[in-house]
Amino acid sequence: MIPKLCRVDLTRNVVAYESLPDDYVQYGGRALSARILLQESDPRCDPFGRSSFLVLATGLLAGTPGPAVHRISIGGKSPLTGGIKESNAGGMTALRLSQIGIKAVVITGQFVGKVPLVLHLSESGGELVPMREIAFLGVYETGELLKERFGGGCGMAIIGPVGERRFRAASVAHMDKDGSPSRFSARGGLGAVMGSKGLKAIVVERGTHKVELHDKRVFSQAVKEFLEVTRATPKTGEMFPKYGTPALVQIINEVGALPTRNYSSGRFELVDEIDGETVYQNITLRGGKGNPTHACMPGCPVRCSNVYPDKDGNALVSPLEYETIAMLGANCGIGNLDQIAELNRMCNDFGLDTIETGGALAVAMEAGVLRFGSFEDARQALNKVRDNEILGRIIANGVRVTGEVLGVRRVPQVKGQGMSGYDPRGTKTVGVTFSLSPMGADHTGGTGVTTPHVDRLSPNGHVDNSRQLNFLYAGVDSIGICIIASEAVTDKPTIMDRLLRGTYGWSPGGDVFRTLGRECLKMEREFNLKAGFSKVHDDVPEFMREEPLPPHNCVFDVPREEMEKFYNF
Repeated sequence: MIPKLCRVDLTRNVVAYESLPDDYVQYGGRALSARILLQESDPRCDPFGRSSFLVLATGLLAGTPGPAVHRISIGGKSPLTGGIKESNAGGMTALRLSQIGIKAVVITGQFVGKVPLVLHLSESGGELVPMREIAFLGVYETGELLKERFGGGCGMAIIGPVGERRFRAASVAHMDKDGSPSRFSARGGLGAVMGSKGLKAIVVERGTHKVELHDKRVFSQAVKEFLEVTRATPKTGEMFPKYGTPALVQIINEVGALPTRNYSSGRFELVDEIDGETVYQNITLRGGKGNPTHACMPGCPVRCSNVYPDKDGNALVSPLEYETIAMLGANCGIGNLDQIAELNRMCNDFGLDTIETGGALAVAMEAGVLRFGSFEDARQALNKVRDNEILGRIIANGVRVTGEVLGVRRVPQVKGQGMSGYDPRGTKTVGVTFSLSPMGADHTGGTGVTTPHVDRLSPNGHVDNSRQLNFLYAGVDSIGICIIASEAVTDKPTIMDRLLRGTYGWSPGGDVFRTLGRECLKMEREFNLKAGFSKVHDDVPEFMREEPLPPHNCVFDVPREEMEKFYNF
């Protein structure tokens, strides 16, 4: 079967399948999204206007029996940054799309009615289904109603009330393999773009389409080597399967880059109460529905996700990740995992990015509107988001808006997007990434915390390091493989080369990840330039160049003239 493109025009109420255009065939995931946005959309458009695009794209290996290759990329123009954005997640959406032969869903137009729509896709075609009963419901309740209507085995992408109200910190939730809407395309506010189109959810039926491998022997041998290397690599074979991403809490705290009380320090005095070991102990000792080692999608050999239980063993949230612990925890001065997990669940249910929200809450704390360390203040603020009250509206529009409205100077954002859980003064490669990535302040461009040949605190070497990491991660997201699982094979590109050759009979050759990633970054940069970006937008906030960060008392001092060479490739 030739892969198909699904085109949805919400203004005209039309859903149509067509053959994938020839010039899209060798792109996947993030790169395919960038290709479609650059070639078909207007970079100058209003992210919430009729002419904006929302793209769901599967990776190059989606639907194959490869390990951890069913990530979904959602792309569009970010209402936070005004530039291109790709937000990546696990779960079942990409696998189900591949099972009905769909490579990408391209959504345009705008539904102006009052009843939220559900885009329902199957092998036989697509339809737009009005569902009044799910209007402004939380993600969890919406997921249950959708399962009752369409069945429990579907892939689903769902927004909460934050997205329906077009608040800029809105995320998109995806069903995991256990039927929980727990995997999030969180960054960039693309949930608000989806909401602006009148679309509450996308439901994808299980299909019968199977990817026809070009060479099964080559593919199977590469999968075998991938799994062997994954098990033999300490990170992917031991650390992440046991602790998940919360293993990073102590690592980032130790290097002095853990955002603490609105990026005023790089170390948190209560770190031992919120680290990976404590997450693991809480889950295992409480038992019940908790699970320290959980796969978000079929075929994952690492299983770095978790199900975090309350004190009675009932499932509270899945997953509890490093970024959430850093931003809703240390960055807000909150040192209690149960409290962080409860805030995490509230964000998930409302459809909020925990990174952007943790940054906005901390800015409100800096302003004196909330108190650092107060779980109750943070909880009440999130309830105001749910209830559509003024403070809630401010916070749900993200870090920059919160700082502007509340009169705060120290606002940790780049291009309008709040920073992820790494302070650029404590690990300077991430400062270059935050500044130069087409995505704004997003860790998915590459953090470089553990790069052995670059001194984290020196101003030297970070531009090239960040550039190479940006190539790498853009390539990973274009293939559609999990970045955690890929850590075992990023220095073994021949494995990925053979997976692609076994699937298609072709490969870009060389360092597959970086070859694909370089092309992806070129397209994303071109989109942003057409949208009006310039070098003025490519830097950390000024306070980070002036204000020393404890404990190393460093500022971000990578020369601007060096950073301007980032795109010389």
